Amino acid sequence: MQAQAAISALKNMKKFVVPLVCQLFALLVRGDEHPQPVGNWTVSNVSRTRSAGNETCDWKFQFSQSEAPPDTPPTFCQFTVDADNGHNCDTVTFSGAACNGTERYSVNGGHAPEGFIVMVLLDIEENVEAYFGFDDTALNTGAHIPEQTMNAYPPKSPSKPRARNVLEKPLLPRDNETTWTVKNMYRAVTPSEHRILIDMLILDGSPEGVVCQLALQAPEDADPETWGFSNANCIDNGWTVHWGYMSDQDAGVMTLVP
Repeated sequence: MQAQAAISALKNMKKFVVPLVCQLFALLVRGDEHPQPVGNWTVSNVSRTRSAGNETCDWKFQFSQSEAPPDTPPTFCQFTVDADNGHNCDTVTFSGAACNGTERYSVNGGHAPEGFIVMVLLDIEENVEAYFGFDDTALNTGAHIPEQTMNAYPPKSPSKPRARNVLEKPLLPRDNETTWTVKNMYRAVTPSEHRILIDMLILDGSPEGVVCQLALQAPEDADPETWGFSNANCIDNGWTVHWGYMSDQDAGVMTLVP
């Protein structure tokens, strides 16, 4: 299988979201040890309201964290995304949007040309993050968006606290922009062995690009065809891959970290 996707991203951003709509299918691989999730996060009641000229988008949703104390009510998150450099608020890449102006929770987002938004929700206080995806049509029409539950993981370097000043200040994603292209992507699963292989070429502007190969072992109690993972290192280079699954789209959501 081959899949191709292009993303626009800041050269100085730490994370780049690559949404990929592709069938999940089977094959064979060698397994690697993988970090365990700290819990499951569930996002629900998602809505986005656009201004008449698509200059501002007001987001609202609530989320719960399985690792929170019992009887903890869901957290309400509200933030505004502004249009930037000719890109409407519903397609602009954004970073460091604080929920309700607080310091604990922050949101990053990127738009896929296939027609959906990938959102990274960060708990800065606990240094944990999770990835979600929302369809353009549902967001634009105000249709009901089913709740999503995704694994939450520490970022690549859990021992290093996040720089709050970076997350709290929205970045300008089209300044000094570059484009990455993911080509010849191959993802395969051996369900009986809970093994997963991903192979792809990342054209990052270097002469020959970056070859990324992942060989992973899904937990025994997980469905390897839909299992989400984070902080998986490409073999023989320093790139890191995060992967989530959107059941309503039958889609994989991939984030690359150089």
